[in-house]
Amino acid sequence: MEQKIPLHAQLRELIREKIADGEYAYGQPIPSERELAATYGLNRMTVRNAIEALVQEGVLKKVQGKGTFVTQSKIGSNLYKLQGFSKMLLSKGIQPSTKLLYTGRRRAGLKYAAIFNVDEEAELYRIIRLRLGNDEPFTLEDTLVPYDLVPQIDQYDFGVHSLYDLFAANGVDLDMAYETLTLVKVRNPEAKLLQVPTDSVVFLHECKSYDRDSRVVEFTKSYTNGQKSYFVADRH
Repeated sequence: MEQKIPLHAQLRELIREKIADGEYAYGQPIPSERELAATYGLNRMTVRNAIEALVQEGVLKKVQGKGTFVTQSKIGSNLYKLQGFSKMLLSKGIQPSTKLLYTGRRRAGLKYAAIFNVDEEAELYRIIRLRLGNDEPFTLEDTLVPYDLVPQIDQYDFGVHSLYDLFAANGVDLDMAYETLTLVKVRNPEAKLLQVPTDSVVFLHECKSYDRDSRVVEFTKSYTNGQKSYFVADRH
């Protein structure tokens, strides 16, 4: 380990990386202070300081007589990779689930007519879902798709079905996406649904997905708790 950065800070970041990479899995104990000290050649006080810092952040939790457990696994989302939320969480060893909040039809209107390149009176289908990992809220998604894109789309339960799986089953071949990522403050009801204090800063991720015919087939706004997620831009 480098000596310019305090050893406890180096170990803290190393533990954080192992959590993000899934080596220390959500809900599982990390190695004991004694094991970490022996592994990295550190004294117990240095290890304890690193762990205490992560406990204070809410990343770890000490359970008397049982050990120190991962309670906040940050999930990485690759902005260059088109994939559904569930598949992304499963790839990180997190159990996904969805709470369906709303589905229904709406007219495109001026704003969404421009996004989808359709008439203002064209019908869109709206899906609002709270996405959870191990029963904790990660992301609030507000999605719009052309109503006639998937036959009988209003017959599907999007608390169960994956939109991307339905695209694939109906010959909608996703090709690329235009995405933006900003930081915004949220108030209720978004804050309450994400279980964060009102005026908390979260990620706002907007994604416009195209098929191989260059049609816009999806527009999604996602509010994501930054304490549980991070984003990367990796083309590989």
